[in-house]
Amino acid sequence: MSKDIQSVFSSVDAEMQHFRTEFDRLVSSDVKSLSLILKYLFKKRGKQIRPLFVILSAGACGNINEMTYRAAALIELLHTATLVHDDVVDEADQRRGMFTVNALWKNKAAVLLGDYLLATGLLTALEHDYFQLLKYVSRATRKMSEGELWQIKKLRSGKNDEESYFKIIEFKTAVLFAACFQCGAYTAGAEDEAIEVFYEAGLQAGMAFQIKDDLLDFSHNDTGKKAFTDLKENKLTLPLIHALNNSDFSERLKYKSILKKIKKGKRAPESVLKWLQEKGSLEYAQIKMNEFADRAISKLDYLPDNKYRDLIVKTINFITERNY
Repeated sequence: MSKDIQSVFSSVDAEMQHFRTEFDRLVSSDVKSLSLILKYLFKKRGKQIRPLFVILSAGACGNINEMTYRAAALIELLHTATLVHDDVVDEADQRRGMFTVNALWKNKAAVLLGDYLLATGLLTALEHDYFQLLKYVSRATRKMSEGELWQIKKLRSGKNDEESYFKIIEFKTAVLFAACFQCGAYTAGAEDEAIEVFYEAGLQAGMAFQIKDDLLDFSHNDTGKKAFTDLKENKLTLPLIHALNNSDFSERLKYKSILKKIKKGKRAPESVLKWLQEKGSLEYAQIKMNEFADRAISKLDYLPDNKYRDLIVKTINFITERNY
């Protein structure tokens, strides 16, 4: 973990511990088989950037409270549920260096676990009458599902355009980041206009986050995911789209053929990496990522300088610099 993000977590250690206590309470179960899977699932926790953004956004608006911690838990429950379901859809065997739930307990158990986590989050909101939070999160969930389905359709069509790519990652990834900022500001009692500004800041940060994930696929990193995983699964990432759109007809046909062979395991992916470097596609994606990150930070310029605003900026910078 980079020193910058370590300093962020250290600055809100008590708040993150409070969130984790609330989260662990929500995901406990008396059903032994379910409890076993839950303990395994959370044995190795992720980055927890999303609940961190909920807490930092509330702090930037001046009021971290019990609703904030429950909102952070709600976001993390939803995020984890989508990861479990994504592993089923992608037929993934590993995540974060560990076997996935579907690999160990099969697809049926994984789908039911994802449903359990989602239902737990929804019940948490309803039990405390957090109807506005529920609205924010439900909207994000619907868009995430639409984004996944849209991506499947685009993969089948074989068309590669940036406009569709940006819309897909907005729906698949960025809307949940937007909900984190939005929920945090709302729990602090921010005005509607401020909540909307935080939503837009989160959306831009989420776009930068996904483009960074695209770039990490072409490097040896600490994600727990092997390099070229997305490439081997024929997922359309921004560097690939840029390279294809900046190649002539014959070159495009050549590399589309190579990509199909890579997916079937009949070709090593290194040749594609060299092609992306020659086309300047990795550098192009880096520039686009930084543009989104800069827009996210600029959205918060109206806020007075305070500890939490500075921590949000540090966390957004971490998104673009991370190696996991």
